[in-house]
Amino acid sequence: MNQCMKDNSVLNGESKNIGIWIRVSTEDQARGDSPEHHEERARAYAKIKEWTVKEVYHLEGVTH
Repeated sequence: MNQCMKDNSVLNGESKNIGIWIRVSTEDQARGDSPEHHEERARAYAKIKEWTVKEVYHLEGVTH
């Protein structure tokens, strides 16, 4: 699993605007860990941190 959050905020107490990158390997998918599940977890984490998700990038099937 490769799940990253990009922080585009100013660190002066303002609300943070973030982007979520979702890239799930075939091994993760074989274990039932879908891209939707990863996005759900990332959104839940952002909510706890009081961050605003502005963009979600789905990179399934992209190899590096």
